Amino acid sequence: MKSFLGFSGFVLFFTTVLLLSVTFACVATVAVPLIDRDNMQEIACPPGTTLVTGWEETTYTRPGEKVLYGYCEDADGNRHPTQDLGYGALKFFPKYFLYSLGISFVLVLFIVIPLYFLIQFVRRRFFSKENAAIP
Repeated sequence: MKSFLGFSGFVLFFTTVLLLSVTFACVATVAVPLIDRDNMQEIACPPGTTLVTGWEETTYTRPGEKVLYGYCEDADGNRHPTQDLGYGALKFFPKYFLYSLGISFVLVLFIVIPLYFLIQFVRRRFFSKENAAIP
């Protein structure tokens, strides 16, 4: 009889959990600046300026359409263009990736482990050869 979770099964399980965790951590780390205004300001604006965003109704496309605008404003009220969020996120990404990876790893374990045992239960209960012989 095969063991419930042999060495090769454990390696496959751990690899699956790790790959899912890395994927979720990358997505979470990239999405955080879009959700948290303080992080977005740190990435988009140079020190000493404040990020100003809003919606502006346009007249050059469809009437009533709104476009998001953003700029950095210093203490004197001067406007400065925002930095590219892609390049700014490069310095943000390593700072928070390990936190996201740890949290993602724990959350994936809470999802994958019960799912694995549920699949094993269903396989043994409904798809075993012993149950197939019952008329």
